[in-house]
Amino acid sequence: AGDLHRALDHYNRSLQIFDDQALTDYCIARILLHLDRFEEARLRFEKILQGHGIGFHDGNDFLWMTDFGYTLVHLGHDREGAYYLQEGLRRMPANCFGWNALGVAQARQGQLEPALQSLSTGLECHAGSASLWNNLALVYAYGNLAKNAGEALQQAL
Repeated sequence: AGDLHRALDHYNRSLQIFDDQALTDYCIARILLHLDRFEEARLRFEKILQGHGIGFHDGNDFLWMTDFGYTLVHLGHDREGAYYLQEGLRRMPANCFGWNALGVAQARQGQLEPALQSLSTGLECHAGSASLWNNLALVYAYGNLAKNAGEALQQAL
């Protein structure tokens, strides 16, 4: 994590020169996520939303959308997080952790069918993900589908 702290320092210093650089703020937010500093990452993503988006365009805006959605879901803001995840995944569907986070957000809101679909889509791009299988087992269990839950849990192991 020492390199992350040093990178964070460099990125922050670059913003002292020019503060409206969304791509730099995104890099800072990603580092903060890796350091489990989710609330600070949320503030960076909100800064990106309020700025001019310098560095982002139609070809890469899915990055901040899915990561912001993931951050919001992690912080318990499931509805808003699901919105950003769906926008990001619409632009770049090959994002396994995005589908996982969307499935979690949907399940927490009681949307079990969409959650099952999101988690299944995530498994299409990463069939060996223990996290996806585990979350799928939980959603099956909430839906009283014990046999399916057991099979998914076996896959998670």
